[in-house]
Formats: sequence, structure tokens, C-alpha cells
Amino acid sequence: MELGKCSFVMMLLLAGILCLCLSPVEVRGADDPNEVGTVQSTGSLATQSEVKAQAVATVPGVTYYSVNYADFFPYSGTATKFVIPGSGTYSDGGSLIASTDLPHGSSIYDMTVWGGAGGYVVLRRANLGVYSWDTVAEVVLPDGAGIVSATVLLPSPILVDRGQASYHLQIFSTSAAKTILDVRIGYLKGTGTFNVIPNQEGGGAVIHLK
Repeated sequence: MELGKCSFVMMLLLAGILCLCLSPVEVRGADDPNEVGTVQSTGSLATQSEVKAQAVATVPGVTYYSVNYADFFPYSGTATKFVIPGSGTYSDGGSLIASTDLPHGSSIYDMTVWGGAGGYVVLRRANLGVYSWDTVAEVVLPDGAGIVSATVLLPSPILVDRGQASYHLQIFSTSAAKTILDVRIGYLKGTGTFNVIPNQEGGGAVIHLK
């Protein structure tokens, strides 16, 4: 009987060890933005029933990549990210960053930002293997009350070359009045040439791919 109990205990121990061995282990680098800073909420987040759909203008021929406040983390390891329900996020450390997964070979066309008046967002191209980057697009939110938005149309679409660079967003929102809620990047698929013809009546543009 004692032998049977010992065998049962040994089987449980072996099963536990096997589960630990098979469990995936996530390894993060010291510079992983998800590993720096802290996050605080100044209130309860909106429930699903409180979320209302809204019509957002799009441009025919353009595909969109979106990022919201939950994707941003403090750039500084000592900074805190604050989440304001219904308004977005800001940092007491000067800026927050978020990586993007823009498709290789696409062309960045425009960028739209939603948030509090005065919020500032840049899209940057970071060269691989060196600590340097170039600004691809930047949006400063205008004055206003509540959530405001602004769109910047790039003078010339920028080719996404993930073989040479990565692309990340950085926001400069240092107070509850300058939160960032959402960012949307418009891009064109493929590497073909194209013409952008402004559509003055509709306020957008028509894309003609070649």
C-alpha cells in the first residue's frame, strides 16, 4: 500500500516537472519598451455597452494600420503611463513609444491622430543595427474641446523597407489635457508607382495605381 502511495506521488511530481519544461518562456531584451515604466489608470475603463461606433473618413485605395493608447509604453524607465478613460493616455516622463508592423514594400501615405488638444505624435524610421532614426511623419493636434483629430498627408509617400529599418510611433503628451487616444497610418500596398489626385469636393483624395 505504501509503495502504491509513493508511486502516485512520484507520478504527480514528474507531471509537474513536465508541464514546467513544456511551458513557453518569453525572453525580452533590456530595451524592450514593454519592460520599462509603469501604468496607472485614473478611473474605470469604459464598458462595452458604453462604446459607440463612429464614422471615420477613409480614402479609396488606401489600407489602414491603427494603434491605440493601450499599445504605448513609457520611453523612460522611470516614467509612468497614465490612462484617462474616454480620453487616452499620457506620460509624466516626456514621451511614450509603440512599435508598428507596417508591411514591407508598402508606401506610407498619411497619418491621423485622435486625442486631447496639443498632443504631438511622430512616426519614425529607425535604422537597423544603429541607434538612429528619421522622422517620417508628425501630427500636432489642434486646439479644441474634448477629443480632437488631425490628419497629415505626406508630400511624397514613404516606402517601408523592413530589411533596413523598423518603424515606431512616439508621442509627446505630458498632461491629462494632452492625451493620445488613437493613431491611424494610411499606406498603399505593393511597390508600384501611383498618382495621388486631390478630391477637393469630398475633402479626400483618389488613388490611381499603375
